[in-house]
Amino acid sequence: MSDSPFFEFIQKYTKPHPNPECPSCKTFALRTYCPPDAPERVVCLNRDCPDYERLDGMPASG
Repeated sequence: MSDSPFFEFIQKYTKPHPNPECPSCKTFALRTYCPPDAPERVVCLNRDCPDYERLDGMPASG
């Protein structure tokens, strides 16, 4: 397992999504984003996805 800042962010602020396949890009990159001060929401972590958005505090991929 990696201990990169990106991986640590993903482990701390997201959890697996019950259906990880993204409907937009067809990759298995969906996660449930669980920020400490906002409601949970589904996000795609595939940078090539049209629905990708950089999350607050997310470090560069490592």
